[in-house]
Amino acid sequence: MSNAPPGKQLSPADRFAPANWAVAADSSDLLSDLLAAAIQEQFHAQLHGLQQWICELLIKNQQLRMALVEMNAKGVGDDNAHKR
Repeated sequence: MSNAPPGKQLSPADRFAPANWAVAADSSDLLSDLLAAAIQEQFHAQLHGLQQWICELLIKNQQLRMALVEMNAKGVGDDNAHKR
């Protein structure tokens, strides 16, 4: 990906010459794309984990709500009923 003839490496001055900026920009674009893809993948993994956690909380909430309704139907925990 360099503009140097085969078998010859670019000098430091040549690497930063305007003629080689396109090569550096391509490398930078590739690095930016890879970084963006990695960040996006991490975001999706975290989002999936949060979605699972929310589902578990909703299930637990429903279980507790059903248990409370059942307890109320049986009169368990109704302290006022015992005082009358």
